[in-house]
Amino acid sequence: FDDMKELVLKIGLEGFPAEFVLSALMEKIIVMEDVDDEAKAKIAIQVAQSDKNLIDGSDEELQLLTVCSLALECFKKRR
Repeated sequence: FDDMKELVLKIGLEGFPAEFVLSALMEKIIVMEDVDDEAKAKIAIQVAQSDKNLIDGSDEELQLLTVCSLALECFKKRR
């Protein structure tokens, strides 16, 4: 989790918009064959909720951390 948190902070410091990062993340996850459809759906729902939260003015870092922590949890279950 700590490595993921540092990466999210680094992405934010480099100036990438959260909407772009979430979109790119979903594009990568959709084509991953070793992630089951249920996990992809959970991540997609969280991305949609985070996108709405961002539109409503939520903190980008918190939204990225929320999505990435769920993705990390789903990826750990696949092993």
